[in-house]
Formats: sequence, C-alpha cells, structure tokens
Amino acid sequence: MNKKINQAIQFAALAHKNQKRKGSGVPYISHPFSVAMYLNSKFCSDNVIIAALFHDLLEDTKIKKTNIEALFGSEVLKIVEDCTDENLFDWKKRKLATFEKIKSGNDNLLKVSMADKMHNMLSMLEDFEIVQDKIWKKFRKAKSDYLWYFSELQKIYEIKSEIMETKSIYSDFLQIFNKFNETFNDKK
Repeated sequence: MNKKINQAIQFAALAHKNQKRKGSGVPYISHPFSVAMYLNSKFCSDNVIIAALFHDLLEDTKIKKTNIEALFGSEVLKIVEDCTDENLFDWKKRKLATFEKIKSGNDNLLKVSMADKMHNMLSMLEDFEIVQDKIWKKFRKAKSDYLWYFSELQKIYEIKSEIMETKSIYSDFLQIFNKFNETFNDKK
C-alpha cells in the first residue's frame, strides 16, 4: 500500500467515524473500504481507489470539495462529485439525475459506481438472509423501487461497459445483480 492510499483510508475513516450502516451496528467505513478494496483487486489507479473511499463524503459528512481537492487532487474530486447524488428532495428525481451522470461519465465514474452498487446489493442480500422481508423497513423506499433502480443501472452499465474498459467489473456487477433480482423478484 502506498502513502497516498493510506492517508486516504485515514481521512475517510475519520470523516465517517460516528456513522453506521442503515439498520445495523456496522461502522459505515466498511462500505467505502469494501468498494475501494474491490477496485484495488481490479488494478484500478490510485485515484479511482481513493475516490471509492471518498464516494459518499460529500453526501454524508461535513467534508467539503475544497478539502478533497487540496489533499488528493482534482481528478479524485471529479470522480467523487460525479458519484454524489444531486441534492434533490424527491428520491426518484435524484436517481434519474444519477443515471444521467453515469451515462455521460467516464470509465473512472463507471468503475466506482458499479463497485458501490455491487456492495450495496451484496449488503442487502446478506441482511435479507438474516432478517428476511424486515430488511425493507430500514429503507425509505419500497422493494419495487430498489428493483427498478438497480435494473435501470444494469441497463446503463451494460451499454457503457461495451465502450469503456470496465467489462470485468460489469461481469461481477451482473452476477450480483442477477442474484439480487432473483432473490427479491421471487419475494413479492
């Protein structure tokens, strides 16, 4: 591990220090760390790995864009900004805006976005094994909304992965997406 990534791990851990994953006692940092570790296993650049560690900072912490750019550079900041949901009150409008960002984004955004959504789906599948349909009580939206959201993302990722260097990550995403879809479409 290099110094820059180690500094980013510490920065993200401190920023998320008092946060927990929805509906569990698991420290929130486990999510961005898992996303970053996955992308490290795919030999992504340091900036992509750092952006994965930071992908929720602007939405979920008091960290400012200027902090990220000053410490880790404009490329990391750009990926993080592209991964950040628009600050819209309406959930569906926020997700539609996310789709547009991904459609127009570069391969770095696509890598972080796919890894993020893979980990979200994996976490939901793991929680489902323990609590079954009670899983949906910890979310603001219904199961059908999440099925729609991940299905729309899958379509976008499939198209984008054909023209960008992300086929390996898309293949992993698709495997988890299919398990997610199979599990939750059967549980209407």
